[in-house]
Amino acid sequence: MPAKGIYRTKTPVSGAEYAFVDYGVPSSLGEIPRFQYDAQGYEPPFDKLPTKDEYEAGNIPPIREQK
Repeated sequence: MPAKGIYRTKTPVSGAEYAFVDYGVPSSLGEIPRFQYDAQGYEPPFDKLPTKDEYEAGNIPPIREQK
C-alpha cells in the first residue's frame, strides 16, 4: 500500500504546516512538513487533506467533493 496523507495541521506560533501520513504498516503514522509532503507527491494534495479537527470529528467529505 502506498503512503497516503491522513490529515493536516498548522502550528499556532509559527504557522508551519504539517501532514500526517500513513505509510501502510502498523504504527507508521508519521508527521512531515508540508514542503516534504508536496515534494514526495503524496495523495491527496495537501490542500485537500482534512484538518486534524475534521479528521477526529469524522467530518471528512470524499476527496472528489472537496473544493
